[in-house]
Amino acid sequence: MIGIVSLSGGRDSSTLLAKVVKELGPDKVCAISFDYGSKHPIELECAKRLAKYYGIKEHKIVKIDPSIFSGSHSTLLEGRDEVEKGKTYDQIIEENGEGAVDTYVPARNFLFSAYACAYAESKADEFNDNVTYYLGQHADDAAGSAYPDCSPEFVDAIKRATHLSSSGRVQTVSPFITWHKQDIIKLGIELGLPLEMTLSCYEPVDEGEYIAECGKCATCLDVKKAYEALGLEYQVNR
Repeated sequence: MIGIVSLSGGRDSSTLLAKVVKELGPDKVCAISFDYGSKHPIELECAKRLAKYYGIKEHKIVKIDPSIFSGSHSTLLEGRDEVEKGKTYDQIIEENGEGAVDTYVPARNFLFSAYACAYAESKADEFNDNVTYYLGQHADDAAGSAYPDCSPEFVDAIKRATHLSSSGRVQTVSPFITWHKQDIIKLGIELGLPLEMTLSCYEPVDEGEYIAECGKCATCLDVKKAYEALGLEYQVNR
């Protein structure tokens, strides 16, 4: 069996990569990443380094034309308003109510999964073997419908779609779907993942340069909260 990991370069997907490599071996693992016009393209550099670190079979980077999002006000995209700082996702949802947060990118994971399914089906042909597509969505991202394309319902729909599209040759699994951020970080530590090589910030910019995690956006604050829950000190990654 071949495993394909959706790899962003953040902590969650990097932990997933480490888990799949341990289970299948690097020669049975491929990864797919996406360049879509976000404010954190440095995350892709992290993905490249991690793919090299684990010596996986292949790392595919797909370029998505960002003009497809031209009507979106998502603050995660280049040229949009600054990402909100100083509030966790729980605080944002408490203030604004349930629904997509302003860093949600329209159908982002839907697009990613469509490309990944095509990639997975192609690999099934190439190696004459079944393929498993691994997604890293977790419970915190789905909470309050902050990211509707991270919900269990969305993931279940992707599972059905990939199975149907591939005539059963591609199955989709999401081992973290009921997990919280602290559970994933704990597993990453147990697996020996070089967490310092990952980057989960949504606006890692300092004076116009992509340098480090800001430590202030909701994603950074949720990571900090997870580290504290594990009794660990959180330091921004550079």
